[in-house]
Amino acid sequence: MLLSEKKVWKIVTGEQPRSMTVAEHEAANVEKGLPKPTRKWIQKDFDDWDDGNEEALRIISFMVFDQLQGPIRSAKASKDVWDELQRVHAPTTDNKNFRLCAGSTT
Repeated sequence: MLLSEKKVWKIVTGEQPRSMTVAEHEAANVEKGLPKPTRKWIQKDFDDWDDGNEEALRIISFMVFDQLQGPIRSAKASKDVWDELQRVHAPTTDNKNFRLCAGSTT
């Protein structure tokens, strides 16, 4: 619920994928030298995603038991952390997201 409240849940689930950087946009496009307003918009989009991802990582790390911190410490993407925590610790029932957030390891 905290991830939703902070508006980062879509980043964690992958519904809002990582935005490309200006350099990645330029490398993907044949046209070089994007206009300044476009570069600013691309950079803002990336920065917003990156800030949200960092917020999600902080929330997850504060809410997860110390014994489960391994995948969090080295991760760069909150989605990767969430997926790993689910894979390793969540039951295969429909309520696994709730149980993982609640700290249950069964």
